Amino acid sequence: TAADLTDENISWSELAPYHMCIDNIQRMYMLTPMQEGLLFHSIADKGEYYHVNMELRVIGVLKEELFDQSFRELVARHDVLRTNFDSSNFKENMQIVYKSREAGITYQDIRDFQGDKEAYIEQLVSEDRLQGFDLSKDILIRLTVVRMYDEEYSLILSNHHIILDGWSFGIISSELFNIYNHLLQNTVIEVEKVRPYEDYIKWIGAQDKTAALDYWSAYLKGYDTTIEIPFRKAVVTQGEPREIILTLDSEFTERIEILAKTNGVTINSILQSVWAIQLQKYNNVNDVVFGYVVSGRTTRIHGIDEMVGLFINTIPLRVNTIHEKDYRNVLRKIRLDFNESEPYQHCSIAEIQKLTEVGTGLINGLMVFENHPIDHDTINKDLQDQINLQISSSRMFEETNYSFNIKVIPGKDMVVEFGYNDGVYSEEDVYKIKGHFLNILDQVISNPDIQIDEIEIVGTDERKEILIDFNSTYMSLTKEDTIQGIFEYQAAQNPEKAAVMYGEDRISYGEINKRANSIATLLRDKGVGIDSIVSIMIDRSIDMVVGVLAILKAGAAYLPIDTNYPEERINYILQDSKAEIMLSTRKLVQSYSLEIRDVIDLEDEELYALPHDEIININQSNDLAYVIYTSGTTGRPKGVMVEHKGVISLKHWFESDLGIGNDEHILQFASIAFDAFSWELFMSILLGNTLCIPSRETLLSSDLLNEYIRTNQITTLTV
Repeated sequence: TAADLTDENISWSELAPYHMCIDNIQRMYMLTPMQEGLLFHSIADKGEYYHVNMELRVIGVLKEELFDQSFRELVARHDVLRTNFDSSNFKENMQIVYKSREAGITYQDIRDFQGDKEAYIEQLVSEDRLQGFDLSKDILIRLTVVRMYDEEYSLILSNHHIILDGWSFGIISSELFNIYNHLLQNTVIEVEKVRPYEDYIKWIGAQDKTAALDYWSAYLKGYDTTIEIPFRKAVVTQGEPREIILTLDSEFTERIEILAKTNGVTINSILQSVWAIQLQKYNNVNDVVFGYVVSGRTTRIHGIDEMVGLFINTIPLRVNTIHEKDYRNVLRKIRLDFNESEPYQHCSIAEIQKLTEVGTGLINGLMVFENHPIDHDTINKDLQDQINLQISSSRMFEETNYSFNIKVIPGKDMVVEFGYNDGVYSEEDVYKIKGHFLNILDQVISNPDIQIDEIEIVGTDERKEILIDFNSTYMSLTKEDTIQGIFEYQAAQNPEKAAVMYGEDRISYGEINKRANSIATLLRDKGVGIDSIVSIMIDRSIDMVVGVLAILKAGAAYLPIDTNYPEERINYILQDSKAEIMLSTRKLVQSYSLEIRDVIDLEDEELYALPHDEIININQSNDLAYVIYTSGTTGRPKGVMVEHKGVISLKHWFESDLGIGNDEHILQFASIAFDAFSWELFMSILLGNTLCIPSRETLLSSDLLNEYIRTNQITTLTV
């Protein structure tokens, strides 16, 4: 019966897809919160995320048949190595443990290969990652043995992270060679009873979920800031995982250990504090949250240190220095908060994020402390001697769905790895991040009594570069340079060229200029001028661009409002900005009760019969161009004001640094209320390019969006 296989509420009929193999099913149970997250990303992202490879270089002579037998025994020993994941046949995602799975090594002999053998190994690893894992049916661990020379092998062990964490990876690596030793010596393999991973699943299920969520809700109360790691590329591509290494020599590492001991904290707490301060400096805030990976191996489960499976979990770490400025006290508070959170560290990060105002924007990167590093010392030296094999080197390959992560590897010489996606960050900029991290770390170790506000992020050389070298540049900007002036130049030069496309509709530079002139004339008649702020709230359309241009031509600053904002937020923005006129559509504003004096319907074609002659430009470069409201640390939206000269400088940067030409198709992706919208808009209309606006439905479908990008020959997009 179903009850023989699972403690969950599953009927025999629901097991229909497994009836043919039911005799080989050992158990079925739920997923941990971390496994749920990894399953989601594996299905949604369809990339190499969370595919783990370890390559060991082994010197000696390996008995292939015995090593194959060792691997089979290893798989038979641990439930997680015989597990698959079902996300379609039950009410909840389930993991299926089989009694037996066909496992074996893949063996290659390239001793006679005349090419570059190192490149061959690299290609094998790449192909293995590209092959990936089907979580619903593949065995989720595999081993490839490549004999490179008579007495040198490359062992490529790969698995999906959903079944193993780093600690467990170390356990099974050691076990594999221990089993091989027994087979080699023809001695009895002493199999200790392995505590099943299901025990951990049951422990999580027995925890008070409400109490855990209440704790995290209180911990994150009032937090409403999305933290960014700076230096993102203007044009983001898919990229590859890369890493920059910071090695702290034994003397520096000892100084960290002394600071930890004298303050009653861990080394982890010190490095967490450094990263928190760095993020605060980057974002100009005093309250930050970032993701931190915990081991999950609770002391409340006997023998958990020897268990194999995925126990780690991601939790938020909040560091608030609004009131506490003394570094020592900040450091101790981090450790205190961590200790208090320990009973609740099993909680799902997805559910924690739902408790906050920023939702999925709560965490944009991870900090990981490798408590069980995988290296050639993982297999103890005595065992290596017994099997006549020496592990000369080891390396790991793994990619997460985050574009930036920090991994700390303890040791006599501590190592800090800055992992990044090179499609998002450049090597040069990650070196800057590494340098800033080291600068802060050096300051707090040298002077633990330092105040947070006294900590400087840049070193002497970078400070000179910023203050002197960067400021030696000069760009000629006259006070008459304005956004509408440059646009009107483009309209005069390219009157027939497509300025904006939306669906099947397109409008030329000449025509959109005329339509904007008509609305601008109306705005001028209503008293709009240099000191005015005019709001615009409209769905994605050509009229969206017409409205922005009309407001600028009238001499005012535009105030973009997202149509998905709640009514309370819209009215707050209108009141705070003192905007009295809104460009929108009658149909759209009917569903709101807005505190606005006048609404101009951009869909009213009669308005475009108004005079569309060129309007006298009354602005100068230091006049206000637009105001964007964002969420701040106080919980109230704040207006950020941008002048014309800022946009003109941005236009020159597009040309000189990004190499944006004048025959581009720019994808309009962002909400009108996001600053990225201004990048997309001005990259188009100020350089004579075409702005391509996909529908909301297209943006929500990766397949439709990819087709849109291909069909419309998009050359540039912002992410």
